[in-house]
Amino acid sequence: MKQRRLILGSLVAFLAAFALLFALVPSQPRISLTFLEYKRWPHGAMLLLSNGTPKTIRYVSEATETPAGDLVLCLQKTPTGWTNSSPEVRSATGINATTRKTTEFLYLADPAALPKPGDHLYVLQTRELAPASSAVFFARMEPGGPPRKVGTICYVPQSALEKKLRPRLQRLQQWCKMKTSLPGQREVWCPTLLSMPSEPDPSAGN
Repeated sequence: MKQRRLILGSLVAFLAAFALLFALVPSQPRISLTFLEYKRWPHGAMLLLSNGTPKTIRYVSEATETPAGDLVLCLQKTPTGWTNSSPEVRSATGINATTRKTTEFLYLADPAALPKPGDHLYVLQTRELAPASSAVFFARMEPGGPPRKVGTICYVPQSALEKKLRPRLQRLQQWCKMKTSLPGQREVWCPTLLSMPSEPDPSAGN
C-alpha cells in the first residue's frame, strides 16, 4: 500500500512538472536562425536571426569586428560523436565604467567548471531586435574542418504568468536535474549542419 502511494505521488509530481512546462512552452515565440550561404575569403557561413514575435527581444553575442558579433553556441562533430556542451551564459552585477552605476552583465562560463577567483570573464554584448526584424551573423569556418551546429541565446520579455510560475519551474528543473536558465532565456539553433569542403590543392593539376 505504501509503495503504491509512493508510485502515485511520483506520478502526480511528474505530471505536475509537465503541466507547468506545458503552460510556459506552447506559446513560445517564433525566433529562428537560418543558414543563408557560404562565403570565401574569409571563409565562413552567413546566418539570419529573425524575430517573428510581437515583442522586442534581446540577443547576446561575442563582440567582434562584425556588426552582430559572433554566435555564442557551437557544437562540433568529433570522431566519437558530437560535443555535448556549449558555453553557458550567466549573469553577474558590476560597476559600469562609464556611468559608475551598478549594472547587470552577461558572460560566458564553462558549465563543467566552477568559477575561481581571478578568472577572466568573457563579457557578452547584448542587442535589441524589434518585431519583424532580423540580424545577420557571420560564422567563421575552416575548409575541410569538422561539421558544426551553431546557435545563439535570446531573451524574450516574460508575461505575468511566466514571472509568477518562474520560481516553481526553477525548483522543478533542479529537482529533475535539468539545465537551468535565466528568466526569458532561450537557445536558438540553426537547423542546418554547417560544413565547408576542403580547398582544392593548386598543385594537383600540375
